[in-house]
Amino acid sequence: MPRIINTDSFRIIIKEDHCSNLKNLTKNASTSFAHDLDITPIVVKNPFKDGTFVITGTIEIDEQFAENSVLFPEVLNRKYINDITLVLSFLTGRHVYLKDEIEKYSSKSYLDGPVANNYNIYSQIKHENIKKISKYDLDTQFFNTVRSYSINDLLSLTSYCNSILDRLFTKWAKENGKSKFESSKLLNSLRRRAYEHVENSLCTKIKIKFLQFLKNEKIDTVVIKDIKARIHIDNSPSAIYKLKSFLKHYDLYPQEDNEENNAKLKWLNKIRNSVAHTGDLPKDKKISWNMRAEITTNITFLMLDIIQWYFAKIILEIDNHRLDETQKDIKNYFLTGKFRNKDVFNETYEDYMNRITNDWTENSNL
Repeated sequence: MPRIINTDSFRIIIKEDHCSNLKNLTKNASTSFAHDLDITPIVVKNPFKDGTFVITGTIEIDEQFAENSVLFPEVLNRKYINDITLVLSFLTGRHVYLKDEIEKYSSKSYLDGPVANNYNIYSQIKHENIKKISKYDLDTQFFNTVRSYSINDLLSLTSYCNSILDRLFTKWAKENGKSKFESSKLLNSLRRRAYEHVENSLCTKIKIKFLQFLKNEKIDTVVIKDIKARIHIDNSPSAIYKLKSFLKHYDLYPQEDNEENNAKLKWLNKIRNSVAHTGDLPKDKKISWNMRAEITTNITFLMLDIIQWYFAKIILEIDNHRLDETQKDIKNYFLTGKFRNKDVFNETYEDYMNRITNDWTENSNL
């Protein structure tokens, strides 16, 4: 008997042959922590397995929703079924294609989805929540999140995560009164006073210092104005201020701030700025290139976790224990510098795997 998963706008029908097809999918390399027949802790390394495109289910759209895309209504020939495959791709981490899409995209690369895989997840998908993605003007960012699952290049993935996360927190800041400081009147006054001070100071010092050279020539006011223009006091908060406000609001950052927490947030911003402006890893003479690559990788996946968590938990309103774990992992990075139990700044991936492998085989502890 086929298994039918119902939602309020479509249903997924899974037959026996669909389940059998799962073994033909591409599988990333992985490490499993298990027990042997004697209940002795063992570590099993599963190698990468190349696969193919197979049918894993049938989707039937309710007639009243069948025609119009709610994510990209302006795109020609796009239907609600395309929205559903995109949402399923987002949740599973794999690319869910319609048959006629495979030749256009045909990527077998995938990342972990934001939720634990079980049938209950898909029954939680609601038409109104999918519409929220477009309503909040985050349709392109949602699409780019799914596209990022195919990327095998670190800096490209970081660039994707940068742009998506920037859109999420800047839009949230604008809608929640965090795009301007409350003390704007004071800042405006400070700006005016700073400009006046710079102008008077420059005029006086330049006249005195270069009087013998300038004689009766007047100081070029263009020079003064150009220097004044570089002295800028703005009412707009910095990106890092808006990001912190966003994270705090959703309990992804400690409510009680301190220098240690803030330093870890600055590292996130440092990577964002370096990749956005130079297309390269952040520079730091005290840290080796390999370690900077490790840190950038860790923080890129931290950003991806924030993005996935926001879309799954806040927009799609999915209830799943893995989202709760992700929320704790993100917050724990700012508290301890560890992300998913890996020391972001002092531990290579190889060191991390050796540590948790030894801890499992010797102490049965993960």
